Amino acid sequence: MQINQLKLSTALFSVVVTLSLFNSAPANAQLGKTGQAIAKQAVGFLNTGGYFFSGNTTALGSPKFYRAGGFYVKPKHVGGVFSITGGIETVSASDHFFPFTGGNEFSLLGPSGRVTANLAGGRLKPFVTGGLFAGRVRSVNLGFDRTQFTPSASFGLEAPLGKYVSIQASYRITQKINGVDTSGFGIDVKLF
Repeated sequence: MQINQLKLSTALFSVVVTLSLFNSAPANAQLGKTGQAIAKQAVGFLNTGGYFFSGNTTALGSPKFYRAGGFYVKPKHVGGVFSITGGIETVSASDHFFPFTGGNEFSLLGPSGRVTANLAGGRLKPFVTGGLFAGRVRSVNLGFDRTQFTPSASFGLEAPLGKYVSIQASYRITQKINGVDTSGFGIDVKLF
């Protein structure tokens, strides 16, 4: 079972990297811009914050280290207020700070869409995301590790703190995975 999960994780990671490379390559193929795009996506894995489950915390405990990010295509701007994009989203809430593993963990990886509104001169950005994910719950407390497809959506607010840093607060709604409610509040600091 662990080997199959490792193969699935490796395959999904390969797809994400390949898609992000194709997406980040500009039309005139300037290496500098491509390198910048790849670097921004790599640094995105260092985003960190906290996740607080809103349901029963027996299986996973609370709170958790939290990372959320996406590899999205260039957004389509609608009416000067909204932007719509899609791609691959990843969410992780675990006992340990990335890259360390172990303990209780909840994670999502899959295709999703995002709609963002640019309000207050770009200082506040409400957003909604939704998609179908490979959801994983590992509970040391109850002794299980399950992965299954699950729909999930979030809504929240992002506020830029500078050119390269923003803070994001959101509420995520996720279907139960192996009977565990993983819905909750997340707050994180995002780089780029």
